[in-house]
Amino acid sequence: GMRFRFIGEKIHNPENPEDDLLLLITNSNAPKTKIIERYGLRWQTECLFKCLKSNGFNLQDLGMKNPRKARLMICIIMACYVLCVQQGLKVVGKIQVRKKTKSLYESVFRKGYSLICNVCQKIVIFIEYLIVMAKKNKYALSP
Repeated sequence: GMRFRFIGEKIHNPENPEDDLLLLITNSNAPKTKIIERYGLRWQTECLFKCLKSNGFNLQDLGMKNPRKARLMICIIMACYVLCVQQGLKVVGKIQVRKKTKSLYESVFRKGYSLICNVCQKIVIFIEYLIVMAKKNKYALSP
């Protein structure tokens, strides 16, 4: 009993120039431009979920069962995501184009993620070194 509208829009797709048609199905009576604008915002959310679920943080692999712990972990991961995007935006002019695929852009998130991972890895190695040294009693750690 619902009425749907089909919306077609020619778009610029730098990753695949032959694929330049956006088709949407909606039950909204809003103007076409407003619906396409909303879809653009929704698509950004989908990109975020991809980064959280499979393209970086692997959120689903955590297997959280307790809702409170899951919410806390999601908040921590969201803060990390924002940090990665922030770092990626700082070097956006230096991001290299992917040559192996048809993609003309490298993800700002992935670039920031790799920068953050490099820094975190160095910190982890340093902390592990301190722990090993403390266990060998070469350095006394006082409270």
